Amino acid sequence: MNGYPYFQFHVDRWLTGKISAFDLDEQGLFLHFCMLAWTGHGVFDICSTSVQRRFRKKAAWIDATVTAFRQVGIIAPEGSRWRIKFLDAQIEEMDAIRNKRASAGRTSAGLRKEKTGETREEKTREEKPVEHMLNTCSTHVADGFDDAWKAYPDKAGKQRAHEAYLKWRKAGDTQEQILAGIARYLVYVAKRREAGFAELKLRNGQTFFNQRGWQDEWSIDDTAKTPQRPATGNPRVERDRAVQTVVDKLWHIDETLGGEHDDFRRAMSNCAKEYRDMGKNADGQDVVTVAMEVIKYRRELKGKAVTHGRG
Repeated sequence: MNGYPYFQFHVDRWLTGKISAFDLDEQGLFLHFCMLAWTGHGVFDICSTSVQRRFRKKAAWIDATVTAFRQVGIIAPEGSRWRIKFLDAQIEEMDAIRNKRASAGRTSAGLRKEKTGETREEKTREEKPVEHMLNTCSTHVADGFDDAWKAYPDKAGKQRAHEAYLKWRKAGDTQEQILAGIARYLVYVAKRREAGFAELKLRNGQTFFNQRGWQDEWSIDDTAKTPQRPATGNPRVERDRAVQTVVDKLWHIDETLGGEHDDFRRAMSNCAKEYRDMGKNADGQDVVTVAMEVIKYRRELKGKAVTHGRG
């Protein structure tokens, strides 16, 4: 641990810089790396197993994302470990401030000892506030809130959110936990919207901070039914809609976890139960069977695109 409570987070650079070219899952992974680098005084290790469990991704996705980060220059290797350049600069600056204040404290204490004959114990007691100024949450919580508030898109109820933020920070929640929780929640909402819940809204800022939203375990519930659109009265149209709904739900799981994952099989079984009353089409295929053919075709197209890109 470097002992520093927070790092600077420039929202405008996040929205327009190199990281903006990555999707929300990949941005969340980079933010996770930033936390590790900050607590590791600039260097960090990448544990593929830990990342797979946290992000529910395959090792191939992690390797490809890390490679992409390295290629655009937002992370850099250092032997078997990694560094993030913009954090190195901040740590160097904080170290310089700490050393300067510590040196000033020792000099001041030495002068007072010469004049008043202070004991060594009294000198040590005078130097302690120098360290405290850099590490206490009370002097930095307000600045930390500004970064957390910028990271959360809904800006309703800032004053109450600020009060809640101070309360939870004093209760022991760290800035890293809060920023990581916000990132997880934003990814969750985006994925839910992709899964068919297009009208899903973010909690307003005051509610999210009051309810300590960063501590919730945000995950996609693949057993939830997609909101139903008004019936058309046309069986063929309704069947096509059902197929598209199943494709959207299964394709998301297939891309993130793979078709052999238990979550994929469970979601496919749930879809079969949900749409079994629709029966079969003229070719004798039910909704899930047709949807699986579409997914198989998408997999083939994706494989061709990957092969072509590598060639």
